[in-house]
Amino acid sequence: MTIKTFIAMSLDGYIAGKEDDLSFLPTEDPNNLENDFGYRFFYESCDCIIMGRRTYEITKDFPKQSFENLPTYIVSSEDGENFINYKNILNIPHQNIYVLGGGVLISSLINDKLIDDIELFIVSTVLGEGIPLFKDIHIEFEVISTKQVLNNMTHLSLRRKK
Repeated sequence: MTIKTFIAMSLDGYIAGKEDDLSFLPTEDPNNLENDFGYRFFYESCDCIIMGRRTYEITKDFPKQSFENLPTYIVSSEDGENFINYKNILNIPHQNIYVLGGGVLISSLINDKLIDDIELFIVSTVLGEGIPLFKDIHIEFEVISTKQVLNNMTHLSLRRKK
């Protein structure tokens, strides 16, 4: 089983600004395969998605998302259809799991040595406040590759050191 994520953050480490503001993220035409930053390739390598409850609540009313084509599980302490408890993540019957958002969920998975790979995009904007990607992280990752993808964004491929 491989657990991985594809996510962007501000230069000061936030995945969203105040009040869940995502306006700092570059917007590209989702149909332009030349500028999807490798997302389509990443997505096609996954066979399910897990997301935190807060991410689910924020995105559930968005227009149809690309992740709706894969089985999706919401990590929550509450019961509900497609909801799973954190301790049951390793019981999901899939091999390549995409963690779609949630700074709390991602930080927990990293600290429990469950996230293997991170495709991280750093946008050269300082937000000053918001939702941090990493909180109380105590794990080391190695840099597999780096690439400037826009004037204001760099892509890091990271793998957890075993």
